Amino acid sequence: MIDSARVERRPATRGDMIKAYGDVPAQSVRAWVWELDGEILTVAGWYVTPGVAVVFSDMFLDNAPS
Repeated sequence: MIDSARVERRPATRGDMIKAYGDVPAQSVRAWVWELDGEILTVAGWYVTPGVAVVFSDMFLDNAPS
C-alpha cells in the first residue's frame, strides 16, 4: 500500500521523461510526475499536434512498494 502523504507531485523535467520513457518526447509537452522516494510512479500531461490536443498518463507500478 502506498502512503499518499509521502507521494510528491511536481512538474516533469527532461530528465524525468528520459527516466520514464528512455528518451525525450518528439514534441514539447506539459507534464507532471508523481514520485515516491525518487521513483516515478506516474507521468501525466498533454501536448498539441496540428489540430489535435493529446492527453496522456502512464503508471509505473513496478516502482510502487508492494
